[in-house]
Amino acid sequence: MNYLAHLYLSGQDKEVMLGNFMADMVSKNDRKLLNDNINKGIALHYKIDDFTDQHAITRHSRMLFFNEFRHYSRVIIDVLYDHFLAKNWQYYHPQPLSDFVEDFYVFIDQQKDQLPTRVQRIVPIMIEFNWLYNYSTIDGIISILAQMSRRIKGDVQMDKCLPLFLNHYQTLEKDFTAFFVDIQLDVSNNLNA
Repeated sequence: MNYLAHLYLSGQDKEVMLGNFMADMVSKNDRKLLNDNINKGIALHYKIDDFTDQHAITRHSRMLFFNEFRHYSRVIIDVLYDHFLAKNWQYYHPQPLSDFVEDFYVFIDQQKDQLPTRVQRIVPIMIEFNWLYNYSTIDGIISILAQMSRRIKGDVQMDKCLPLFLNHYQTLEKDFTAFFVDIQLDVSNNLNA
């Protein structure tokens, strides 16, 4: 799961959403300065990642890309699953995707001065390139994968997954739909525990 799914799975609490969004960008020292709800979101992020990484359906999806992209197949599937969530957003959330995304951008922009430096650097880029909404289009996700590839040392070109993605599109969408039922149930149990 990538940014959009993490936000969606956070429930209604904006601070939990914020923590879930920025979990991979904060250090243990940063966490000491953050409030309980943000830390709850960070902990939720790690539970979502663990559940996703160990699930048989996501393993199946990753195997479609593994020969060519090796361990980056995990990153690719995270982004592609966000595509299917964005594409089918109306089935998951009553608020239109554009409104949901804009609400989060406004909230995080208001919080940015209190956020760790690494998060402060990412937020303007995310908003400028409208990452969250752009998951809804194939061009958008390929652009996002290209941007991610440029930040990785070495010759990684995750955006070159397009032919495989298009070839397995229906299979991947079925995988996502089945997996998302399971993760929503797991997260709901965690949030209500």
